[in-house]
Amino acid sequence: MDNQNNLFHKLSPGPNPPKEIHCLVEISRGGSNKYEYDESIGVFKLDRALYGSVFYPTEYGFIPQTWGKDNDPLDVMVLSTFTTFPGCLLNACPIGLLDLIDSGEKDSKVISVASSDPRFKDTKKLEDLSSHFRKEITNFWQNYAELQAEKNIKIEGWKSIEDAYQAIEAAIKDYKNKFQ
Repeated sequence: MDNQNNLFHKLSPGPNPPKEIHCLVEISRGGSNKYEYDESIGVFKLDRALYGSVFYPTEYGFIPQTWGKDNDPLDVMVLSTFTTFPGCLLNACPIGLLDLIDSGEKDSKVISVASSDPRFKDTKKLEDLSSHFRKEITNFWQNYAELQAEKNIKIEGWKSIEDAYQAIEAAIKDYKNKFQ
C-alpha cells in the first residue's frame, strides 16, 4: 500500500507530541465492536464483537506514526464528553499511562483528555481523574476479554504523565526506526 494515502503513515503523531497528540479513533466510547485500523491496507475493519457485556469507557484508538512494544501503533484512550466515530481524528493531552499484559505481551494505554473539550480543561494528570473513573477503566480491561478463551489480561498498574510522555517519545522513535 502507498504510505501517502495511509492514515497511519500520513497523519503526524500530533501538533506537539508528547504533550498534545493525535488519536485516530478506532472504537467510540460506549462501543462493543472492536474495530481496528489495518495499516497494511489502510482501512478500518471489524476485528470482533466483544465477547462480554462490556463497552469501551472512553474513545479508543492509536497515535499515528508510533510503534508500541506490542508490535502495533501505541494505543490511546481519550476522555471526551461526547461520543465520536471510527476514523475521527482527535487532539488529546496525555495525563497518564496504564500498563497491562495482553496475552503475554506488554501493552501500554496512554490515558488522555480531548484537548478541545472544555469539561476536561482542568484534568492535567491522573490524580485529577476521579478514583471511580480509574476503577472503571481498570475494570473494563480486566473484563473485556474474560469470555474470550485465548485472551488473558493482567493489569500492571497506573503510571504518571511523565511515563506517558516517555512511552510516546519511545514509540515515535521506534516508528521511525521501523518505517523510515
